[in-house]
Amino acid sequence: MILSYLGRVNIAVNLVKQQYPSSKLYEVDGLATKGATTDWKDVDSLKAVFTAGNNDTAIVKSTGWGEWGKVDYVHEPWLEDVVVPWPVDLELSDAVDLMRKAGYTLPFGAVTLRWPLYPGVKEPYYIFTLTNGTHVFVGCYDKSVSVHN
Repeated sequence: MILSYLGRVNIAVNLVKQQYPSSKLYEVDGLATKGATTDWKDVDSLKAVFTAGNNDTAIVKSTGWGEWGKVDYVHEPWLEDVVVPWPVDLELSDAVDLMRKAGYTLPFGAVTLRWPLYPGVKEPYYIFTLTNGTHVFVGCYDKSVSVHN
């Protein structure tokens, strides 16, 4: 059985928390390095960003499926995100299904899990970047699908 997206991110969360126990997840950027895709399993490169310490940032990048490199500590805050409460219940595979059922069938090259710091935004989203430049937002709580260009 293949390790799920959330399983992979959970490994990063635990890795960062070992070094920075008070850290909290801000976002996870995923890329399909072999090109745009319609399959969540092609999102093979991840970068997870955390708040750590006193307005500092911890960043860790995947080195393989479920494997992560060393944690980089940056003495600067990460802006424009709200902390994503971990764990998230919506799997990437389910977010892809919801997006497809809503009629957005173009391939995507990138997907970000984040809670944008913006008025009226009440939940974290999977944000897909489609090949035509459209950004499709899938809500992690209400499972709504919306589009922003």
